[in-house]
Amino acid sequence: ISFDIDDGGKSTEIMQALYQYALGIASSFSTGDVYGGMEPARDCATRYFTNSKSGPLPFSED
Repeated sequence: ISFDIDDGGKSTEIMQALYQYALGIASSFSTGDVYGGMEPARDCATRYFTNSKSGPLPFSED
């Protein structure tokens, strides 16, 4: 899934939903690693999450 996140105030909600969706898909289909981030997401430094671990980029307001 690829999309642009603007500063419209929904980026936290979008990333939380995408995170839960990605974990659910990975569990349902017994995939390997699942990750999400800014391009290039394959670079660990630009990820919001890898498997069940968040970061290094923050995607919550905590």
